[in-house]
Amino acid sequence: MRTSDALLLLSMALLTVYGMLAILLPESTGFLLLVYDWLLQISIALGYPGDFLVPLVGNAIIIVPFPYMGVPFILGGVRDPVTFDFVFDPTLVGLVAGLGAMIGEMVCYLTGRLGGKLVDENQTSGFSAFVKRHSIATPLAVLIVAATPLPDDAVIIPLGAVKYPWWKVVPLLLVGKSLELTAIAWAGRLSLDWIAGWLGATESAGILGTITEVAAMALVVLSLYLVARIDWTRY
Repeated sequence: MRTSDALLLLSMALLTVYGMLAILLPESTGFLLLVYDWLLQISIALGYPGDFLVPLVGNAIIIVPFPYMGVPFILGGVRDPVTFDFVFDPTLVGLVAGLGAMIGEMVCYLTGRLGGKLVDENQTSGFSAFVKRHSIATPLAVLIVAATPLPDDAVIIPLGAVKYPWWKVVPLLLVGKSLELTAIAWAGRLSLDWIAGWLGATESAGILGTITEVAAMALVVLSLYLVARIDWTRY
């Protein structure tokens, strides 16, 4: 069995165990949520610096989805408890969060670049050639995953592994993340007052969130596996 096959089986087994624990024993996997709640309180207390920090941390964490988008959403709609005026500018919130998210995602790029040494050289060469042949689709894919909730790591880490130029990745991530998080901040401005009471976690919502989280992690693991296993010279 190839190393890549063994790593895929191990990763999927661990994800299955994690998903079962999260559903059956949610308190056993609540550490990330506790960390997130702590960072959310810090971000509200710090304002824009916290708005920069949490997306940076959230995007720098490899494979495991981190719910950093809640920060610009809440900061975009939070009101002063005395005057009831909005505290932060949603556009500035989105731009600051986008900068932090881009820097955090570049940590994943660097991880892929360093981890590329563990992948068979023939396979990375094939994927690198595939990327070069699709010179328009590749940056478009980066922009799409950056500007949507799709898991960025599934694209960014493999590009790092084949040494795709970082200076092409940075502006695409910055633009995509800024657009996405600005939209989220404005969504918070328009709906936070209405949705605040509805956001309490229910059991069914928690299970759906866990399934989504595990599926996102599995997608990232599968993308890394495909980089190593597919004969990209055929495409």
